[in-house]
Amino acid sequence: MNGQPKKIAALYLGLVFAAGLVLGAAAHRFHAVQTADARVVTPVKKSSSQYRKELIATLRMELSLSPEQVEDVNEIYDEIGKQYHAVRKTIDPQVNALRAQRAERIMALLDDEQKVKYQEILDERARKRAGKGCN
Repeated sequence: MNGQPKKIAALYLGLVFAAGLVLGAAAHRFHAVQTADARVVTPVKKSSSQYRKELIATLRMELSLSPEQVEDVNEIYDEIGKQYHAVRKTIDPQVNALRAQRAERIMALLDDEQKVKYQEILDERARKRAGKGCN
């Protein structure tokens, strides 16, 4: 009977230790849970040449293009790019006229205070389009 209290004490000590491990693991898991990050990260604007280099590199790797094929793809991008810019030059004035017509019609619906705010919205949108290279 002399050794039994020691065994009971050792059993309690083991149980307390095991409970501490479980509680510690649970607390660590709870603490380590990732939360949503509310910060807004503004993407870095790539130049068209950077975008094109990355796209060509992706095509080269994904399609296993030969050096000759890469050269041909670059030539196609050059040719179509020139055509694209020519089309944009003819379409942009029409698109801008439609934007102006829309703004004029909306302005006619607004009171003076709303007109000031709407003009600020239009100006901000124009700045964003200019930053993207769009009209």
